[in-house]
Amino acid sequence: MDIRWGNSGQRVKAAVAIKLEPGGRITILDKYQLGLFRKLPNPVGVSWVVEGKFPQERLKFVLEHSGIDRAETGCDVDLPAGKVFFAITTLGKALSQKGGGMSIEQFRFLIRRERRIVGVFNADRIPDAPPLSPS
Repeated sequence: MDIRWGNSGQRVKAAVAIKLEPGGRITILDKYQLGLFRKLPNPVGVSWVVEGKFPQERLKFVLEHSGIDRAETGCDVDLPAGKVFFAITTLGKALSQKGGGMSIEQFRFLIRRERRIVGVFNADRIPDAPPLSPS
């Protein structure tokens, strides 16, 4: 990422609805309205896992996407195509109301692969309402 990434302080809000399936699989739920947020482009669920023991449990999941470029956001914030790593504290069966962190992996000095924090996210349970459009 460019060293000037995000200097404007602007934020880009994107949303994705997912379902955590048994065996660590993730299903993307395309049929749900996500308010006024832009959708994360072409998301694909990679995996999820809960690590740690109560009260330090964390839900971690990974999604791949096709990227959001600066021309689309209209500011100095973009999100390169690839994997996004999410982590949020769990409180039993509930998720933290404070939200969680998002990071990506990039190479530093073309040698060392490291995670870089690119934002925060909030998680809301989708009610058991039917999808907005028919299958």
